[in-house]
Amino acid sequence: MGIYCRVRNPVHGIISICNALLVGFILYYGFTLLLSHLTFSEVQKPPQFIFKMIICVLLLNASYTICYIFVLSTSYISILIRQVGEQLFNTNICFSTFIEKINELFPITNNDYNLFSYDGLIRSLISIGFINLTISYALRFIMIKVFTLICPFAILCASIEKFNWIFKSWIKIYLSLLFLQIFVSFILVVSFSLSAYDPGPFSSLLYLGSVYALIKANSFMKEFFGGLSTDVSFGISSLKSVFMNN
Repeated sequence: MGIYCRVRNPVHGIISICNALLVGFILYYGFTLLLSHLTFSEVQKPPQFIFKMIICVLLLNASYTICYIFVLSTSYISILIRQVGEQLFNTNICFSTFIEKINELFPITNNDYNLFSYDGLIRSLISIGFINLTISYALRFIMIKVFTLICPFAILCASIEKFNWIFKSWIKIYLSLLFLQIFVSFILVVSFSLSAYDPGPFSSLLYLGSVYALIKANSFMKEFFGGLSTDVSFGISSLKSVFMNN
């Protein structure tokens, strides 16, 4: 569940590149400011640009520390939610324990397992769901790494209004990816509360619904925060729609 993606010394080169790009951004602003006197187009005022540039330089050089704090905070909140659930239900709340509970609900023996029975069909759907979850959360972990690496570039783009949409898209995607971990913890806690029900058809459907909720958590977070969904089926098209909408 927890994600520890603190970025170490090799990324200092990325910050150095961004600091070098500051000169290019300043020249770009100077050129657009001079051109605005001929075209009468609106350009942010020099004091505003200087103030934003100073803030961006400070945040840029501390960007990986800020990202580390965000990641660590969401991890701690997620752990706290699961610890509360563990106190309530007296069990370890994690994916491995959740799978064990499902195996207890749908025991498999060589003699009585039938794929086309009710239990066999439910178990098959749950198994496919967990495969989807594995790929989806692996993709989420990689995307958090990627968006952490490009954090200095995103902050740099916030210094100029014309490129500010890049930073807005980045922050929405990054926060949605991080807050997903907290949302998944809530779903897991609710899923473990299902043990209060007696085994039966309704309980089986509830466990299937829990797995489906874990799969669709990416889409729920995207609808709530915007940003990027890590659903395997449409992750790439979602990334395109984010930037097209901005």
